[in-house]
Amino acid sequence: MKRTVILLSALFSTVAFSKEFPFYFGADGQYCKMCFKRNFGDNLYKRNSIGANPFLGINVNSLFAIETGYQYLSASKTSTLPAGEYSAGTSVLPIVAPVTFKSSFILKGPHIDFFVLTPTYNQLPLQFFGGLGVSQTKAIFQRKTLQLDGLIGSTNRRLEVSRSLRRITLGGNYFFNPDFALRATLVFINAQKLHAFASDGVFSYYIPEVRPENTICYGLGLRWGF
Repeated sequence: MKRTVILLSALFSTVAFSKEFPFYFGADGQYCKMCFKRNFGDNLYKRNSIGANPFLGINVNSLFAIETGYQYLSASKTSTLPAGEYSAGTSVLPIVAPVTFKSSFILKGPHIDFFVLTPTYNQLPLQFFGGLGVSQTKAIFQRKTLQLDGLIGSTNRRLEVSRSLRRITLGGNYFFNPDFALRATLVFINAQKLHAFASDGVFSYYIPEVRPENTICYGLGLRWGF
């Protein structure tokens, strides 16, 4: 990841004053779906999340582009689990059931993507793109106990992990003029690497554990050239 950042920084500084490599910037609103493995967050955390993705890119030429951005996703959910259900890998005991939790997560971090572009035509100002990328994503999962067998509780567990994740992006730009476009994207992220354990220092016999699965994000945004 560090080598990629250094390479991108060098490229930005090299082409910053060249009209042959126009920059563009913008932002996407995102709707993402992240599932969890059974018994390891599937009944605690919300699968659907919303977020934002501001970005800055360089059109290297008519066929290639390099883009960097920052993705931020979040979601929260309240759930009540009966005895025998699993909460982040730990079984809910009959003596404390039912248990009500408020669970939330945040995914955030920078990413770099390398795109292949299709040409645009005057009759149809539509351009498709696709490519591979990598992100440095930090995931924060929280699980707050609200009630134990009807009694108010206040235990809060925090699980954190940071990983480099592969990304695949497919998308399209519809140009209203040469410098302004509406864009749609579909991003696949290998979020299963965000396997997280409790890191809050709270003592427990069983350590809470969350296992996300791969994530799909649908994006819609605006893009300006300069």
